[in-house]
Amino acid sequence: MTMGDDDYMKVFAWYDNEWGYSCRIVDMAKMIGQAILAKASGM
Repeated sequence: MTMGDDDYMKVFAWYDNEWGYSCRIVDMAKMIGQAILAKASGM
């Protein structure tokens, strides 16, 4: 969607990267799990 006059223009856009966000959540869960296991094993 765009709005404007002769001198200015505003562009409104939305990009939703759900796949990338989901991959980062999985990566974070893995890191947290590894940290918990390392702490439990006394590393």
